[in-house]
Amino acid sequence: DCPPLSSGLESQSMQPKPFHVLPQPTRGLAALTIAVGLFTALDGCAATNDNALRIGDSTITRDGVNYALHVPSNAASLHGPFGLLVVFGGYGDSKDYYQKGLAPMADDLDLVLVVPQMPWFADPGKVEATGVYKSLKGLRQEIENQFATDPHLAIVSGASAGGPSAWQLARRWAD
Repeated sequence: DCPPLSSGLESQSMQPKPFHVLPQPTRGLAALTIAVGLFTALDGCAATNDNALRIGDSTITRDGVNYALHVPSNAASLHGPFGLLVVFGGYGDSKDYYQKGLAPMADDLDLVLVVPQMPWFADPGKVEATGVYKSLKGLRQEIENQFATDPHLAIVSGASAGGPSAWQLARRWAD
């Protein structure tokens, strides 16, 4: 399991512990070794948890489709229900661009934001649009189950080349 991202002092005794003083030239190397080890361990933890739905910004993969996801921080409480906002970006865009730009609005409006990586992005997705629609159906259900989103409040939007995809998904979800 990955360690929590905290100082760890909350559970430790504040009693001073004996330590060994290293010679001056060795101190920097020891600090560097500890820092590299810590970042490597945390990096491994981030990679292990990348596919989990969680509060805040994350990148997940479902059915071969990469998604940028933003879940408002108040989704951890019994606040809900939340709406779902799916955004299809335009030609040459990136999923991260929309995630960063729309996250504050999603927080204000209690929306879970989902941005699929499409084949026309600067870093092209590997799944064609019809595969993305199928993947989104399962992801939508997963988000509804975990974050109590309203199944009748799904907003679909598209910019430029993403417009036709938004229209297609809206037609599929119009129940």
